[in-house]
Amino acid sequence: MTIRTMHNIDYDKLLEESFNTEKTLSGNDLNRLEYLSRHIFNFVTYSGDIDVILAQRALYLCDIISNGKGIDHTKTEMEQTWLIIMLNTPFFINHIDWGTSIFSSWWLNNINYESDGLFLDGKQISGVMNFNVHEWKKFLAALDRFAKK
Repeated sequence: MTIRTMHNIDYDKLLEESFNTEKTLSGNDLNRLEYLSRHIFNFVTYSGDIDVILAQRALYLCDIISNGKGIDHTKTEMEQTWLIIMLNTPFFINHIDWGTSIFSSWWLNNINYESDGLFLDGKQISGVMNFNVHEWKKFLAALDRFAKK
């Protein structure tokens, strides 16, 4: 198995290139949130509308974890339910720890991540990408910026 250590990467450029490549390859008029849902968070829905909802919720949870806010700050029971559901999806459950309470999750110090939808300098990034927590948070911040364009 090849493991690529992720450092000194322009994640904004990576995401733009990857999004444009996926749109070209699929011949699909994919929007940014659909791209993130399918190719970054790896959700399978067969519905662009559901992709958008899941990507929005995943990005929100990334922000909560990255900024150490904890889930207990949420205002409604439904919001807590959604966040706990999201925490239990493969993207999150494989990259977090929570000690004694899932409500105060944090990112692991060493994260191995795979995606079939990332391209850099015209080449697909295949295999496992390894991030330290600092690089992971930079990647997640780029996801948020990308989604807001």
